[in-house]
Amino acid sequence: MEQLFYKICLENGRVLGPIDLDRITLFVANGIFKGIETARVYPDGEWKNIGAYPEIAALLEAKKDGRLVLDSQKLEESKAIQAEMAGLAEIDSMALDSPEGSPGGATAEASLHDEKTVIVRRGGAGEENTVIRSAPEAPRQQPAPAGRGREREFEVDPGHKVDIEGDKPANPWVATEKTAMFTLNRPAPMKKGLSKRARFVIAGVAAVVVALLLNPESDKKTLDDNRPLEVKMPVPGKQDAHRSEKLLSTARQYYVQDTVDGYRKAARILQKAVAFDVENVKALCFLASAYLGLIDVANKDENYFTVVTRLIEAARAKGVDLPEVVASDVELYLVLGNPDAAIGRVDEYTKTHPYGAEMRYYVASAFLAKGDIENTRKFLDQIDPKEWNGARIPYLYGLMLEKAGQRDEAIKAFSETVRRSPAHVRARSHLLELQYAKDNIAEAGIHADYVIANPALASGLELAKAHYFRARMRTSAKRGEEALADLEAALKNAPEEPDYLLEYYTLKARLGLAVKGAGKKAKMFDALASGEKALREDKLKEAQFFFLSARQAQENDPTPLVKLSETFRRQGDVQSAKLNLAKAVKLAPARVELYPKYIRVLIDAYEFEDAQRMLEVYKGLNAPAAAIDRLNGDLFFKRQRLREAQVYYKRAIAGANADSGSYVTYASILFAGNAFRDAAFFYGLALRFDPTNVAATIGVAKSLAELDGTQRGIDYLNAAMRASTRKAELMNGIGEIFVRKGDSQNALKAVDQALAYDSELALPHKTRGDAYVGLDKYKEALDAYLTYTNLAPLDPAGHIERYKLFLKKFDLKAAKESIEKVIATYPRYPGAYNLLGELYLEARNFASAGEAAKQEMIFNPAYLPAYVLAGKVFILKRDYNDALDVLNRALKLDPNFVPALIQAGDANRLLRTYGAAKALLERALSLDSGNPQIHKRLGQLYIDLGDKAKARQHYRSYLDLQPDAQDRAEVERYLGGG
Repeated sequence: MEQLFYKICLENGRVLGPIDLDRITLFVANGIFKGIETARVYPDGEWKNIGAYPEIAALLEAKKDGRLVLDSQKLEESKAIQAEMAGLAEIDSMALDSPEGSPGGATAEASLHDEKTVIVRRGGAGEENTVIRSAPEAPRQQPAPAGRGREREFEVDPGHKVDIEGDKPANPWVATEKTAMFTLNRPAPMKKGLSKRARFVIAGVAAVVVALLLNPESDKKTLDDNRPLEVKMPVPGKQDAHRSEKLLSTARQYYVQDTVDGYRKAARILQKAVAFDVENVKALCFLASAYLGLIDVANKDENYFTVVTRLIEAARAKGVDLPEVVASDVELYLVLGNPDAAIGRVDEYTKTHPYGAEMRYYVASAFLAKGDIENTRKFLDQIDPKEWNGARIPYLYGLMLEKAGQRDEAIKAFSETVRRSPAHVRARSHLLELQYAKDNIAEAGIHADYVIANPALASGLELAKAHYFRARMRTSAKRGEEALADLEAALKNAPEEPDYLLEYYTLKARLGLAVKGAGKKAKMFDALASGEKALREDKLKEAQFFFLSARQAQENDPTPLVKLSETFRRQGDVQSAKLNLAKAVKLAPARVELYPKYIRVLIDAYEFEDAQRMLEVYKGLNAPAAAIDRLNGDLFFKRQRLREAQVYYKRAIAGANADSGSYVTYASILFAGNAFRDAAFFYGLALRFDPTNVAATIGVAKSLAELDGTQRGIDYLNAAMRASTRKAELMNGIGEIFVRKGDSQNALKAVDQALAYDSELALPHKTRGDAYVGLDKYKEALDAYLTYTNLAPLDPAGHIERYKLFLKKFDLKAAKESIEKVIATYPRYPGAYNLLGELYLEARNFASAGEAAKQEMIFNPAYLPAYVLAGKVFILKRDYNDALDVLNRALKLDPNFVPALIQAGDANRLLRTYGAAKALLERALSLDSGNPQIHKRLGQLYIDLGDKAKARQHYRSYLDLQPDAQDRAEVERYLGGG
């Protein structure tokens, strides 16, 4: 039998191997392999838990039971193994204990993660001699010198202090006291001198190139500080509270830098700290906080939210009243867009604890999130400058001062942030914009260059901003081609940003004029720039004129058609928007960026089959996976297939650079599925990236109303209105909450206030209609819905609500007119033909009802109610077998669709195939036990079967569940007939 060799990854990340089973026996015997490692068969097996290999599991079990006995030769080899591993352990210990583990030196994290142990066999595959070597940390790349004038180089390493203002200003902001979430703890001094064994192991580093060549797996597993961090719950290992505390102390040094780099390093170390001591409440809180600090660059799917909340809940469950627990609670509330809850949490804690620096910092953060500058300043000013550890407090000062319009003071605060934490890209992003506004081009350039040189430390929006401002600087310096490259890079990260588009079109026009023979192209871009400016000012007709001019100047370029489509869409003309995008795609079928716009307008027009076909074309052009997932999510959400929509959107937003609109859509999918807590989280994320997003603000409020009661949601929107110019929409959101809670009178009051803010807003009229329906005031509701449809002709909801009301009043003619208006605008609107068919069925026009159902099935093959409608028509026409054929098609699409099961039960009962009827109806009852119609059908079935006792049982259930049944008297006569 061929001898197997294995690669083993230790708990601390070191990789050993390839080694054979005899060698593994020695490691197990010495307690080096404990069963928590991962392993793979060399050379190309998959990584698994080491215990998944039976031969190794047997060794671990023997060690546990004391049955693992070594002969004399093996004992000697075992001593050598102990010596080798002791040397490595000493290196680990020194890295943890020395000041080299603090920022600026060789980091503790490097010893924990980056130095991978490699065992390289000497000689043939069967030989056992090994050499243990440590792979060094990969060298850091240094950014190129930035800006003009005072040029400096910046290091990614947050420990490298850079004075960006030249001479260091006299500043009392030096930390001397510890605070909960932003204190820098100093490790113990390093021991002088190394043991002989340690020096031997370090000497082995010189041979690392050979080791890496012979062991490529080690290279793959070498950690890069700026690679994406996996947000995960730590897996508990051997408990060691002392080591956990050491790791926590080391992690804090990175945490206080308040940077992507710092939070990544802190999180990696804190994962270990929690694994070593699951009772370490501070480590749990710091890890949750570090994950939240990475929110701009982390993969933000449901797992992210789940992990963060589980960490915080685990810390709360310990019942220890620590400021770190409060801090992590507050940070989560702020991410969820609920600053009032954050303030309440601090108030609750400070009733029994001192109002220290950390609590003042967090309550100030919450007030700033509310837009309350006065209270933000009040609490920040109460913090002694001596307690300004790390970068968080000066950064918060900078945000507050910038929001207050005090730009010079904001520059000082952000500069102090960068002085303390040079890799603080968020502060640099603000400095870039502020310095540029003051014409301090050299300083602005330094920060732009730094952000661009360190993309792993920045969000997509921060990168886009840096490229945009550098483009403007280069344009001013007459470096047009370089500026154009920057603008193209900016638009990759923010393709719909109007400022970037305007600058891009303007520059393209200017550069085109300087090129001989490029006059038409330059004219096109000049017109595009003018149109973009008009579009920004919401002058749609003017924008349309300029985009038409651009189209005439260059008929073979699709860009003017795309912009024309946007003006038509904003005017409510979906068909014209669709037509122009279709022309654009036909003109340039290889232009990948055109397809998402075209597919989205097809989805908005309910042209699902065309959208699906174009999506396949888009996939064939090697489109980004996230973009494809988002479009699939949009397609399924528009069809109200929430499960599929959620699956696709979950993948689409998992990347770090999802935009605010993606989070809103995903949150709306979750809300529609009653996942209110998750919905609140993703609405909150949308607000983080776009604080003015009204849909996200209202979404948070609606979620809070479902989770914490109506008043909580209303209070949230009232607070938002104080700092917003979109008061009418927010007030209508309050009306929507009242409607959802069945409080129609208060909903009407909220609508009146919304229209007092903005009489031209459409949505309050729909909310008014919904409120009147709740009051059974159908005439008033019809009028309100009509006003809504006149103001929002693109939304078919008003016509559909009018259809329902007319049908209730049995005004079939008016109902038909309402649904035909929907069909005229959106021929493939899901359910429109089905509603028309229901209308014909009500009028006993079976032929027209059947044709409408058939048309619905053609346009929307997955729309199951159309199959049920067709089944009803066939049953009424006594075509029972045809009914079963069409109903079976529905049940193939969804075996648990209760209306189809009921109708199929009816058809089988009428065909006297009672066994099938009974099976179908009982299955329907198991899925929907509270449905009175199923009990009625079963009552009829048991009469046919001669089982009067069961018939009575189901008829009684029918009347209990539907006491106002139209046939109540008839059923009661049967029940009383004995």
